[in-house]
Amino acid sequence: TAIDLSLSSLAYAQHKTNEYKIENIKYFHSDLIDYSKSGKRFDIIEAMGVLHHTEGPIKNLKKLSNLLVKNGLIRLGLYSTIARRDISNIRKNFAKNISFEKLTNNQIRSLRHKIIAEHKNDNLSFFSSTDFYSISGLKDLIFHNHENTFNLTQIDHFLQALNLEFCGFESKKIVSLFKSKGFSEDDTLDLKRWHEFEEKFPNSFFGMYQF
Repeated sequence: TAIDLSLSSLAYAQHKTNEYKIENIKYFHSDLIDYSKSGKRFDIIEAMGVLHHTEGPIKNLKKLSNLLVKNGLIRLGLYSTIARRDISNIRKNFAKNISFEKLTNNQIRSLRHKIIAEHKNDNLSFFSSTDFYSISGLKDLIFHNHENTFNLTQIDHFLQALNLEFCGFESKKIVSLFKSKGFSEDDTLDLKRWHEFEEKFPNSFFGMYQF
């Protein structure tokens, strides 16, 4: 079951599904959270880079968790407050004078030139991101209407409150780096220890927390 707000994205997905002769995917044009009212139950739910763009992301995560079968899994992607510190500062500065919702492509290009000109001597984390150099990528990276960020202590708290168990981060590279810095195998499932790690290596989760 695949859900998206964008008809063009769904159309492209359906086109690729037909191209590869895949017959077991059903597409729905719907808000992910509205779909939570469907009453269906799932073994696995994926919400990668979705909830942090909604109003009330924790409330919405609870709605999704209610759709899981017993012992089901949720795959999440959430923005890190620590990793996105540079982006948050840029967003705050621009938000004083412009509405992100009404930005045109030309305005986004102009803002990118402005960021580069004003920060050309700064080693900002997002300058190395490929998203910064495409219009759609930049809009999602910096100029999305809604953005919520979290630290791992907060995530630990709301996972416990929702009776969800942290199963570990996806990235083998990050887990390997974590262990190389003196953390144990048992620590890989301890978000408090991961928070300690991120404070020492603040760019580790620049893309997202994926777990």
